[in-house]
Amino acid sequence: MMKRAIFLKGKNGEKNILAKFVLPLTGAEETTLTMAAGTAFRVEVNGNFVFYGPLRAEHGVALIHTFDLTPYLTAGKNTLSVFVMAYNIYSYYQPKDTAFFTAEVRCGEKTYTQNDFSAFYLPQKEQKVQRYSYQRTFSEVYDLRREEIPCETENVPFPTLRTHGLAYPYMGVIPFTAIERGVAEQREGLYSYAIPGYARVSGGDMGYADSEITVNLYNEVNRMYFCPEGEGRADYRYTLYDLGANKTGFIEYTLTANSEVTVYALFDEILLEEEKGDPAKATTVHPNLLRLSPMRSDTVNCVKVTFPRGEYHFSSFEPYTMRYLKLVVLGEGIIQGASMRLYENAEVTATFKTDNEKLNAVWEAAVSTFQQNAVDVLTDCPSRERAGWLCDSSFTAESERLFTGKNTVENHFLTVILNHGCGQLPNGVFPMCYPADHPTGQFIPNWDMWLIVELKNYLARTRDSALIQSYAPKIHALLDFFTTYENEDGLLEKLPSWVFVEWSRANEFVQDVNYPSNMFYAYVLEIASELYGNFVWKEKAEKVRETVRKQAFDGTYFRDHAIRENGKLVLQEDITETCQYYALYTGLVTKETHPAFYANVMQTFGPFRNAEITQPKVHKANAFVGNYMRLELWLREENYEKVLLESVEFFYKMALRTGTLWEHDNPGASCCHGFASKVAVYLAQACLGYHGTDVNGTPVFGDKFVSKNALATFPVNGKTMRIEIKNGKRTVTY
Repeated sequence: MMKRAIFLKGKNGEKNILAKFVLPLTGAEETTLTMAAGTAFRVEVNGNFVFYGPLRAEHGVALIHTFDLTPYLTAGKNTLSVFVMAYNIYSYYQPKDTAFFTAEVRCGEKTYTQNDFSAFYLPQKEQKVQRYSYQRTFSEVYDLRREEIPCETENVPFPTLRTHGLAYPYMGVIPFTAIERGVAEQREGLYSYAIPGYARVSGGDMGYADSEITVNLYNEVNRMYFCPEGEGRADYRYTLYDLGANKTGFIEYTLTANSEVTVYALFDEILLEEEKGDPAKATTVHPNLLRLSPMRSDTVNCVKVTFPRGEYHFSSFEPYTMRYLKLVVLGEGIIQGASMRLYENAEVTATFKTDNEKLNAVWEAAVSTFQQNAVDVLTDCPSRERAGWLCDSSFTAESERLFTGKNTVENHFLTVILNHGCGQLPNGVFPMCYPADHPTGQFIPNWDMWLIVELKNYLARTRDSALIQSYAPKIHALLDFFTTYENEDGLLEKLPSWVFVEWSRANEFVQDVNYPSNMFYAYVLEIASELYGNFVWKEKAEKVRETVRKQAFDGTYFRDHAIRENGKLVLQEDITETCQYYALYTGLVTKETHPAFYANVMQTFGPFRNAEITQPKVHKANAFVGNYMRLELWLREENYEKVLLESVEFFYKMALRTGTLWEHDNPGASCCHGFASKVAVYLAQACLGYHGTDVNGTPVFGDKFVSKNALATFPVNGKTMRIEIKNGKRTVTY
């Protein structure tokens, strides 16, 4: 049993420290490594990649990982190396916990522990660099001319260790394809990206201040002027590569360095002309960037490595998301090939094929989006953040059930949220994303409401009442917290922190009384009442609904908010499309109670409305959550023609361009966002009439479906269910 944790002596608590722990092994006997480490680690045998981790958990907790090393061993001498990163800064990506390493290696009859490993400090990793993004930790800069330094170890606090039921991710390797070559030179006075204000830090627990940074990737990349081969001074040579679709994993390349060589790996999910919507603008807006804009999403999409002369196979330490990779070489170096070692969920077994190729492409994009966002927790995006966000998780969890027949990742995520150790938040509040740190105390009250929705759906999917009951005290505390913001009408007023309705103009009308938030408040009060048998919450829910209908409805639309002026609430003129969807989605009004309102909203609005011509005073909805709510409203009445009409072209443009599904209705932000994978659930219902499983795990089918010819398989209760549709007739077999 592992009972002692160690780290490099004198380095514990330092930021951005890379340690290596080495154990020599002899022979190819059956060998098992059981270990835990934090904050991030990589396992290698004889220089060959075995695993990257950890699978994340809450503050002060580390998951136990077990690996069979036997396939990696040779008959002679072997070297087991465990690289451990100590980031020691706050992030949305990993909790700020003490770096440590603990292990047990069983090799035949012999047993080794962490005490038998030699320890090294690796100054090859540049320590004082910029954060990769505001949400994640440090960018990667290496100087391999530096030598590793043997180091003593010391005991560090031993974390709580826990086993887990998560499947290890798929880590296969896929090649990049070269699509363009050219040269670059260093110039001054070019267009420059700057670190955004919100991402600038003044040191301390957030990273290194500008004055402390020794390698500034923003400045170095901004001085690169790219041009076609044959033009310019050729200070650098570059190759632009394409994966064919967005993928997440580790950048790998093989290099022959005939002198000292520096390689910059620049990457992004899209090309610059795609962001601008006009190929010509790729060279007129930011001419020095030439097609690839690595800082486009306020990230440092750059890994810099300096090599001495020699032969190398390099792999980035962290996983990143990209379709395009540009390797820029300074010096006499030759890149033999570039590839990505994938880092994605390995449990998808569902298949889907119809005679409509657009539907098939959207399905595949949904699968890929899910795989990249469901390794250990349900993340929003695998790129800029890798953060497990509430609300997003409620949608992605439905995809997990459809694709895998299980909710393993969701169960782990909800367990971690339940046990969160984020003491920086008000009493009763859950972190908006986790495992993470929130030193400013920021949270999203709306996302805490979405947690209650997810708990209801999780219970229906899994019948795991034990986890639901474990949440009971904390849900009571959360609703007690909301009670302190109820005004004299019983409505939530002046909710604190980051009140979030949607990425649209709807987010500008959140104070003082935001009606979408109150619609949702009533919705979750009723759900909580059902989960925990508290009928007071149900009564309160109906009172909130009645008050919102009275205050916000102008006879045609629901207004978004009211402002308190001279002690009285004054209804404002602002109206958003999203607010109308909240009213219908939450059951505040229905097709039956307000038929004219329902018909107007569902016939007038939608993702393809030209808001400058049609109802210009009603601000347009964005993809999440407005357009998704709209799709679910169509699903409720089984209007599958509308579901496909409003979703296929909307999502197909994403599938065509990145092979994944986006955060917004444009590629300006993440182009691989976990919640968007739920479109596969819509396709299964609309195309096949498959509604998932009921509380007993029995498949549920509707009489309506639109496919004439289709073949799909889904994992159900440990079996494979086959749905075949021929000439409009459906057959289900196991």
